[in-house]
Amino acid sequence: WPDAGGRKVTVTTELKPVSEWEPDAKVEAIVHRRMETVRELDNAPLFVWDGPGVLSSKDNRIQETTLSTKLVSMLRDALGCDCCVLNAGNIRGNRDYEPDHRAFTYNDLKSEIPFDCEMIVVPMPGH
Repeated sequence: WPDAGGRKVTVTTELKPVSEWEPDAKVEAIVHRRMETVRELDNAPLFVWDGPGVLSSKDNRIQETTLSTKLVSMLRDALGCDCCVLNAGNIRGNRDYEPDHRAFTYNDLKSEIPFDCEMIVVPMPGH
């Protein structure tokens, strides 16, 4: 209150970096325990690469890549449709996976497609 008899309240706020405080060990333990499920999901394999060559999204915007082909094929099959078109700009990892990187995980998917990517199924009669 600016003055004892006033009816208006003055409120001020200040942003402070959390680094100014020491972490609380009990809270860290709770967060670590709760995040275990998230870590398990991040490491869950979505598919095992058994195709020829290296799994790659390198230069995805200018050429077909093994990863983009695998992803759209899986989406097509999962959606039960005849064709899947995915804008190449959504796949942003631009990397070659190591030959021993066989299991493509949810974490890999998040790094390849870091933003929301809306999908629709459109009936196209006449085929």
